[in-house]
Order: sequence, then C-alpha cells, then structure tokens
Amino acid sequence: MRNLILLSERHIFTHKQNEINTKNTNQLTACCTTYSQNRFQVLSCGTIYYETKKVYKLPAASTPYTHAFFVEEFEYLIVANVDGSLYNVVESGPETVSNSVGQIDGGILAMSMSPDADIFVIYTANNSILTLTSDLQPLHEFPAHSPVQKNTSVQIKWRGDGGSYIITTVDSDVVEERKIRVYDREGVLKSVCRSVDGTLCAKMHPEISWSTDGSLITAVQTIRDKLQVIFFEPNGLRHRDFKLRNVTPKSHQVKAIDWNSDSNLLAIVLNSSSITSPSSNSLLQIYHRNNYHWYLKFELKSLTYDPIITASFDAERPYRLTVNSNKLTASVYDFCWDINVNGDGTKNCEACVIDGGGINLTRLGEELIPPPMSSEVFSLDKNVSVHFNAVSFFPSSGCFAALTSDNYIYCFNNGDHVIRSHTNKNRGSKVVNEPHLNLRQLVCLKNAEGECSVLTVATDRLNGEERLAEFSIDSSDEVTFTELPQSCDDSFEIRVLRICNDLEADKAVVEMGDGSLLIYTGMVCSNNGTQSLVPLFLQMLEPCPWLAVLRGSDGEGGYTVIGLSARNRLYCGDQLVCASSSSFTYSRKQSVLIYVTLGSRAQLRFQHADVLLNWDPLAGSEDMMEYYARENGYEPRNVERGSKIVACVCNEPLVVLQLPRGNLENVYPRALTLELCRKLLAGRKYRDCFKLMRKQRIDFNLIVDHDPILFLENVRRFLRKIKNVDYLNLFISHLQDVDFTAVKYIAPAYHRGGGEGGSVDKTSSAFKLSCNFNFEDKVNTVCKAMRLSMLETEEGVEFFLLPILSTFAKQKPPKLEEALSLIVSESELRKHSLTSQFCQDSIKYLAFLASYDVLFDTALGMYDWELAKCVARNSQKDPRVYLNMLDKLKNLPELTAKYRVDMSLQRWDKALKSLFLAAASFDGTDEEIDQKERSNKLALSLVTAHSLEKLALSLYSSGSMKRECTLILARRMYKERSFGKAVTLYLSCDPPAVSEAISAAVRCGDWRAIFSCCEPTKWEALGEEMVEILTGEGSDGGSLRSGKMDAARIKTDYCNNDYNGAIKVLNSGCYWLEAARLAKLNSTSVASIRNAAKVYAVESCLELEERGTGLRKIFKRYVEVVEIRKKAHEEEEENFARGGGEGGACNNGDEESTFSVGTGMSGVSGLSGMSGTSVGSTYSINSGYSGQSGKNGFSMNCSDVGGKSNVTTKDKKNAKEAKKIKEKARRKRRAEGKKMRPGSKEELDQLVVTIKGFAVGTEELEIVEETICFLVRGGAITEAVELYCAMEVFERLWEEELKCNEITVETVHVNETVNNNNYNNYNNNNNNNNNKDSKEFLFSAKLHNKTTSLMEVFI
Repeated sequence: MRNLILLSERHIFTHKQNEINTKNTNQLTACCTTYSQNRFQVLSCGTIYYETKKVYKLPAASTPYTHAFFVEEFEYLIVANVDGSLYNVVESGPETVSNSVGQIDGGILAMSMSPDADIFVIYTANNSILTLTSDLQPLHEFPAHSPVQKNTSVQIKWRGDGGSYIITTVDSDVVEERKIRVYDREGVLKSVCRSVDGTLCAKMHPEISWSTDGSLITAVQTIRDKLQVIFFEPNGLRHRDFKLRNVTPKSHQVKAIDWNSDSNLLAIVLNSSSITSPSSNSLLQIYHRNNYHWYLKFELKSLTYDPIITASFDAERPYRLTVNSNKLTASVYDFCWDINVNGDGTKNCEACVIDGGGINLTRLGEELIPPPMSSEVFSLDKNVSVHFNAVSFFPSSGCFAALTSDNYIYCFNNGDHVIRSHTNKNRGSKVVNEPHLNLRQLVCLKNAEGECSVLTVATDRLNGEERLAEFSIDSSDEVTFTELPQSCDDSFEIRVLRICNDLEADKAVVEMGDGSLLIYTGMVCSNNGTQSLVPLFLQMLEPCPWLAVLRGSDGEGGYTVIGLSARNRLYCGDQLVCASSSSFTYSRKQSVLIYVTLGSRAQLRFQHADVLLNWDPLAGSEDMMEYYARENGYEPRNVERGSKIVACVCNEPLVVLQLPRGNLENVYPRALTLELCRKLLAGRKYRDCFKLMRKQRIDFNLIVDHDPILFLENVRRFLRKIKNVDYLNLFISHLQDVDFTAVKYIAPAYHRGGGEGGSVDKTSSAFKLSCNFNFEDKVNTVCKAMRLSMLETEEGVEFFLLPILSTFAKQKPPKLEEALSLIVSESELRKHSLTSQFCQDSIKYLAFLASYDVLFDTALGMYDWELAKCVARNSQKDPRVYLNMLDKLKNLPELTAKYRVDMSLQRWDKALKSLFLAAASFDGTDEEIDQKERSNKLALSLVTAHSLEKLALSLYSSGSMKRECTLILARRMYKERSFGKAVTLYLSCDPPAVSEAISAAVRCGDWRAIFSCCEPTKWEALGEEMVEILTGEGSDGGSLRSGKMDAARIKTDYCNNDYNGAIKVLNSGCYWLEAARLAKLNSTSVASIRNAAKVYAVESCLELEERGTGLRKIFKRYVEVVEIRKKAHEEEEENFARGGGEGGACNNGDEESTFSVGTGMSGVSGLSGMSGTSVGSTYSINSGYSGQSGKNGFSMNCSDVGGKSNVTTKDKKNAKEAKKIKEKARRKRRAEGKKMRPGSKEELDQLVVTIKGFAVGTEELEIVEETICFLVRGGAITEAVELYCAMEVFERLWEEELKCNEITVETVHVNETVNNNNYNNYNNNNNNNNNKDSKEFLFSAKLHNKTTSLMEVFI
C-alpha cells in the first residue's frame, strides 16, 4: 500500500554548459562514473571530469578508456582501457597525477571491483579470468570455461557481501545463447543459470545484476516481442519473472540494472533504440516487489539528446539513486516510502497505490483487499502511454490528483456518478511546457468556495533551481511559480524536502532540507489571489521526510508538527516522542497519534494530542511518555515485527496495518475503541456504543462508569435506544460494584464528565456529582433506576418482564421475593395459573439467574406453598420429599408453620416474631397457658443462642419476659467484658439483680455504683476489696495514679475512717498535698510524707540525667539514618533519570536494601528499651551440602532404572541429615531477614518509638510540679531547686538537640512507598503524612509558668 515519493533531486554538472556540443552525441556514448566521499569523477573519451569543474586528460591511447574505480583505502582512481593498460590517478593538492601501474596481456573485456574494494576481477581478451588485490597484486588466474564470441559483451557483477560474483558471456560454441556463471571469491565455479527445464535461457541481454542480499540474480530476456526481467537463485535455478511496462525490444534496450542495499528496489535504465530521433527519451524505471507482485513505482524520463547511461543506488543510503547522463551530468535522487490515504476525508478511507499506468484504489473503510488486488483501478486510455509518479487526495472529498512522468496532472473522481470507464472522462492538463522542468510531490489545496488547486515542486534540470508550482484546477489551467528562499551557497540541505497539507485545506507546510518549515498559502485561497510563503519559527531537530500537522495557526502556542526522520526518530515539535519508530499516523477525528515501534517487540502505541501539546520536555524520556500514556488509558498493542501503519479509519476505531510480506490486517486497538466509546457515551448515542462494545468485548460497566449521573438521567433514552430484551439482560448481568474507569479502563482526566468533544468543566454540578457517586452501591442504584423506568414505559411489564426480573436478581442482596411476587401478580393479571407456561418460563429464567434451591427457599419463606410447589416442579428435588413437607406445613397452624419455615431458613428474627405472635394469640385455658410457656422458653433460648436481645426487648415491653431478656443482654455484656454496661442493665431490671450488678461493678472498678446499692454491713469488706483492685497493676478502672486517689477516698469513707491507710495510698501515687491534708485532719505528722517526696525528687534528678545522656545518642543516630535514606533515594532518582528504571539504590521494599553503617547505640539499651546488640551487615549462608555422587550424594545410572536400588542406608541417613541442614539454614535466613538492618525503615521506626519514650509526659510533669510545690511549702528548698534545675536542663537539652541536628517539624524520615515511575510526586504527596509523625515525637511537656515563677524566688 506504499508509494515511492521523490523527496529531493540534485543535479551536479561536471562541465561548463557551452563546452558540450549538444547536437553531436556520438562522442559521448561511452562513459563511466564513480562516487565516493561526496566526490564525482566522470570518465569520458579519455578525460576525467570532477564535480569541481576540474578536467584532467589521461595519456593518449589507441583504445578508449572504459573502466574507472575509486579505491578509498589508497584514495586513488584506477582507470583501465580496452588494450589492458592500468593507471592510477591521484589528486595531490591542486594537481592531478596519473601513473601506469600495469598491463593486461590481450586486453580487457570486462572488469569489476568487489563491494569491499579488496578484489578486482578482470575478464581478459585471452579468455582468462584474473583476480587482483586492491593494490593490483595478482591473486588468481585461471582460464575461462569457454571462449567468448567476438563482438559480444561480457559483464561481471558481485554479490552484496563480496563473497561471490557472476560473469555473463556468449560462448563461441553456442549461437546467441548467453550463459551466467557463478564463481566464489577464489574463482571456483559454483553453478550455471538455467531455465526451469534445465536448458539455457534464450535471448538474454548482457546487463545483469545481483541483489544485495544475495538471493536473486537478475537478467533481462526478450520473449515474444516483450522485455521481461528474469531471476535466478544462487544455485542457478530459475525463480520467477515480470514484464517491463510499455516498452518493447524494438523501442528500447536495457542499459543498466541495479538493486538498492535493502534489495527491495530494482532500477532499470532503458535507452531508446533510436538515439538520434528528436522525440526519443531514455527511461529510468524503479520496480518494487510486494506480495509476489512487481509494481512500477517510479519512472524518470531523460532530456532529449541526453540519454541516461548508468543508475546506481548508494551503498549506505538505500533510497538514494545516482543517475548519470550522456552529457556528463550526475543527478542524485532521494526517495522515501509514503502512503496516500484519505483517512480524515471520507468514511470509506480510500488508499491509492501507484502501479505504472494504473492507480489501485482500495476503500479500507468498507473492505479489506490484500494487495496487489484492489477495489478499483484507475487508468487512462490504452492509447496513452504514461506512468504515474505521485498521487494526492483533495481535502474532504474522494477526488484525487495524479502526476505522470511527463509532467501531466490528471484529476480523478471516484464517485459512482462521475467515472466508470476511467478513460475518456479523465481530465488531464500539462502543468509546464518546459521539458527541462521536473515535477515531484503533490499537495491538493481547496478553499471555502470549493475551488481547488494542486501544489508541486518544480526543479530545473539545466541549472538545478527549485520553485513551487501551483496549478489551478479550472478551465484556464493557470500555473504560478513561487521562488524559494536561497542561501549563500547552493548546498543540498536548503532544498525542498517535503510538502504536506496543513490542518486548513487552503494551506500547505513546506519542509526544507535543514528541517526548517514554511507555510504556503495558495492563490485560490488567498484574499488577493496571490500566493505567499511565510517561514515558521518552529524547526525540526532533524530533517523528517514524513510530516503531519498536530496544531495549526489557530491553536495557542503556534504550530505543532509531528515528524518522523530517516533514522526512525519520531518528534513532536522539538520533543522526542519515540527513538525507534517505523511509521505513524495522526487521526484528526480522534486526536490521537498512532505509531509503531521498532525492536525485538514491536508495539502499536498511542498518544493523545492533549498529552503531546502539554508535555513537559524536562519530565523524562520515552519511558515516561509510555508511563503517562498508560496513566491515560492508552495501552500499547503488540504487533508483528516489520508492520507498518497504512491508515486509521476516521469513523471507526480501526487501524490498518501492512505486514512485512504485504498482506493487510485490520486491528481495533483498545485505545481507539475506548476513545470512541467515550465520545458516543458523552453524546448519548447508546445504540452505537452498545453495538461497538459488544463487538469488541468491552465490559458494559463502562456505559455507567463513564458518567454515572448522565446515565441515570438518561435511563429512559437508554431503554428506548436499546429496546432489546436480550441486550438489556446482558447489560444488567455485567454490572459490578467497581469503577471500571479507575481500574480496567482508565479514563483520562479530560474525558471525565466531558461533553461531545471530551472537554471538562470541573466546576459543573454534573462533574462534582459524578466524582461523589457511590460505586459501592452502583448495582443497586442502576437496577432500581432501570426497573422504575421500565415499569413507567408504555410497554411495561409485558415487554420488559425478563429485564425487570434480572434487576431483582442482580441486586445485593437479591430481591427474589419481589421477583416471585411480580411473577405471581403478572400471572393473576393475565389470568394464568401458577402452572401455566408463562409462569413456568418466568420461573425458569429466574432460576437461571439464581439456583432452584435458593428460589425454593425464597418461595417457602413467602409462606406460599403453591408457589413453592411450582418452583420445585422444575428443579431436581424429589417430589416425595418436598410434597410431603409442603403438606405437613399446610396442616399446621399458620404461626407454627411460619416458625418452622423461619427456623429451617435460619431467619431467627422472623422466627422470634412468630413465637411472640403465637404466645400473644393464646387465651387463658390451662392448655394454652402451657403452650404459651413453651413458646416463651423457645423464644428465650432463641434470644440467647442468636443474640436477639434488642428485638426481644422491642417485642416484650413488659412482664417477666422483659426482665429475662434484659438479664440475657446483661450477661452477654459481662462476657464481652463490657462491665459498665452490664452494671446498668442489671440495675435496670425489675426487681434489680443486685448481686450480679455488684460483681460486674467490682470488675469495672465502679465503686460508687457498688456502695450505692449494697447494704452498709458489707461496706468494709467491699471497701478493702475495691482498694486492692484500684491500687493494683492492670486495674480496669482508669489509670494507676487516679485509681489511688479513689482508693484513698474509699479508705476514709467506707473503711472506718482509715486515715493512715489512705495516706499510704496517696504517698504511693505522689499526691503529697492531699496526703498532708488528711494528716492534718487526723492530727498525724507529715514528716513521713515529706521524706517520701524528697526521695522521689532525688530519684527523678538521677533519671533525668540518664535520660539526657541517652537522648544525645539516639538523636545522633536518627539524623544519620535520615541522611542515609535520603542519599539512597537521591541515587535512585539519578538512576531513573539516566533511564535505569527500577534498579535504584533503595528499592520500594526495605527488606532489599542494605547499608554498611553501624548503629552506634550500644550504650542506650538500658534507657530506650532497644536491644544493645550491634546490628550486623549483610550475611551469607552456605548450606554445605552438595549433591555429588559418592559419600554424601546419590547416583543413578541407566542400568539402575527398573532394577534393584543401590541406595544404601548410609546414603539415606546422609540425605536426611542434609535435609535437616537445609531446613536449619532456611530458618536461620528467615530469622536473619526479620532482624533490623542498619538504615532500614524498621530501624527508623524504632528510633521514633525510642524518642517518644524519652519525652516527658503530661502526667509525669504534673507529679514533678506537685512535688516541687510540696517541698517548697515544707521547707525542703534544696531538694525542690535540684528537681527544678534537672527538669530545666532536660528541657534545654531537648531543644538544643532539635536545633543542633536541624530537626524541624518538616524534617522526617524518607517516605517508604515512593513510586519509581514517578519519583517527582514524592515531595508533594507525602509531606503531610510525614509531618504527623514528626509532631508526635518532637513534643515534650514543659513546666508551667506558675511553677517557673515560684522557683525564680529561690534561684
């Protein structure tokens, strides 16, 4: 599906124009040309012409010079003539010197140099073959297999790798039968080319060639007045052929054949048989093979009286062709492949393929026809012998223009009403009358009024100048030329490289050879009728033969152009998108760039225009582009290596690929499919979207998840557009409580809540509601909305019965009772019995959604025995079982039957209600009283077994049943250790359960409740018990210190005024002031209280001093660990910036990271509670077990299989011991893996915990302040001052450590969940979480101002 586009042409004149007599061409019929290092040397009639216009005449000779070869190794030119003289021509500064280097006896018939310039092969007139080195030293000489007929041509061609060569001759023993012999590098004959039947090929021409890859030997044969190119395999076997187009042996003769370095282009030079005819032109035809068909892709006609002599492809650039004419002019043509597709114009997406005089048109949007077949072939009249070189579509139409090799432009319309014969109705007009102008590339322009024109590049082959030529498509056939900007030198880089359409149909983008861009406005499109050429500030980083405009002049920020260079680099403006891409296309309809990558795993990738236009060039490389593409929901698709993009159909998510062998393949990428689905959903085109999603197997949840609010508002429209019961059931069955736009089909930000074009108004209420939609209840919400809409439609249940049943069954939990009730009511409405076909079909469908067992239990739970019988009839249940059961239930009382059904279905709450109603229905007879008591006992057991106390209390609002239910709830609270609630419930009973309430109050420490409900005689015993509970460790009632205050209160109030015991309890809780008050109240000395306070002050001073010493060490280590982790993540970020991926210095998981830094915390174990042992470095464990045969291993030979085992008891014992060693080593590795490693997250967390332990708590500070106040009042000023100073020293030490180590609220340990793919988001997203930890351990309580002002008096 590709066409060969002529990118640029350059004409090099090695002579002055007036030095050549154009009327006499006989003297210029023989010439040879070499090209190396951008230098041309042309040999003609004993004269060497250089590109610099320098001329050097060789020594006079009796025979003409016919061969010239440039040897790059020695930088000289080897020249040979027919009589066998060899000269080397060397350029030494401004002078050129020639030296005779040898003489071949008998003369030279043919000579050729190997591609690596190491060997010369010469076929002498003495019928011998001679091989020489590059410095003309002989290697081999051997006689030819047969003498050559006189006056016949001999040709020598090499294989591309220089390993073999071929020689074509006409042997003297065969009349006019040419042979092609294959020789290896040493001159050994390998094969002789023959026909399929083994005979020689008749009427072969002397011109031969060998493909660069060595697969095909090429020759030309005349057969039945036709010229055909035939191929041979290297083993000499015939391999296919094709006929040359519009040439015959009488009109033309083959002059030269050459393959390009990729072996996919074959250039053939055809000279007219009548050179002297004024109308004769030589032809250059370029053929291309694809899918076993040879296409004529390009034809070049020479100037009159200046036939083409040779044509050769460049060895390094496969699409650069050098053509030499008889007038010593060398022309360089650069080609490239391109695809001419009208992708954004019409829905058919036509593609044109040039094949000589025909244009194959394929409508990719309608049918997929593999080349070389096509939907239609456009050609001219059979009497008109022209070949097409370029084709271009007119914007927004199916018409196209074609350029022929003789500078004619033909306009075609592929509509059914215009062209059928493609002959007499085609309108062709010649653009220029000057034969020396050559046209290349076409761009069709069209203004708003529909006037069209064609833009092309015109090159003057006489002086090499280039101009833009615009041809108006009307009756006047007007042609206007636009001069291009010229540079100071006539360099190759400033010439036109490519022209392409702009986003606007009336403009074109012109790319020059240096990558600069210009905008051309056509004459039919400008306001004043004149054309203009304006340069852009944008320049491509390197010349790009393939261009596409992403954003035009109307867009913000100026032009944005996508380009693909010859080195397979894909650019968007000055940003590299992909470093290795084979082809691309830009879909304007879907605003997506599509390209294929090269490499071992070729992929079809996608980039949305918004991502490309807003791309930050400092964000990363191609890997980051791929990451952002994945984040936006554009997953790449793997394709076959070598695949190229043909087109993207505008109205379908269809991408057409051409495989390496030439076949076409249609792919529907998920990226484009989802893009189209979102646009259809935003436009509420539910029918088209549903069909597309069903065809492409996209989950139907996307219909809701794309915009839930929009869908709920348009449920009726959805039902009206679909209106297919099966489709609705399929949609409902796929619903899930998951947001698929966040999990499976990631929705880009610009699509969330957007309209038809995908734009988003984040301030709109619809967008906010969509963001706040509860996806956890999505299924229920959608089912309710659809069910209500279906019931409100005109069709109602009669049409939507099955979808309505689906909504009931899909809800969570399934509403099967409502579904069965609907079936029953609909059956009654239609006057059908439950055994009717309608009812049975509905039950069967419902059973398809939920099993028969569940349906039977549901019908049973509805207490509808007939419905249950109908459900069980179609199930696998045994009739003897379910009929007997239903009969028994029918004969039971109603409430009893309901109770048994509810118990069997484990519906305990309904069973309890049935028991309550049954007990309430009994009268006052003795039998009924007994039944009531049994019902109450069953109810209590049911409440106890299934925790139904709340329901029971709501049912039994009075009487003994209420008290029993309350006691059951209180006992359950007691078992669940909710003793406070249990106390309240026990006391709320009528009468209260005092003993049980006291027991619960004792467990929870609620001494007030105990003493308020017990007898005074029990106060003292209960008081002592409560004091033990409140003062003991692990008390359930509050903290230890506050419990001691309550214990002292109990001692004084309920233990016979035991003031001494109360003072002891207060002293243990450091309540010095309260203890002193009680001592004064009881006339007791306060000396013991004062002594206890002094002892506490001394111990506190020592503890604060030790705590300060440990604090310095722990803060120092904390700062070291933070620095280690920061450096590790900095190295990881640098690694990622260099393209290293995930292999950073610190991975996501800290169990992988090891840091060779010691802990330095050996002396802190006593204070911080951390282990004092040093954490070791990386370890290695060797199992020490080897599976070698012999002592410690096993060995098994082939002879042992099936025979007696040679495994001894000792071997088995060794195996068991080895297994134990391995298991022990495995356990050791696991234990080592759990150890805290230096610099790891575990160590950092442990340091944070330790620092929190060093901080002074609020309760501890209260004790210190109360101790200072008590000592001052008691006259112990020295001890109070010491305690105050110790506390102040610790506070200053805490603040100094924070400032010295530069630890602030913002300084926290490095986040442990950094995403390697997007490290830059770390600082922005995680600082808030880290600040919380820092505030927790950086806080330490300080002395109050009251205490500080008090101590200032004594200090």
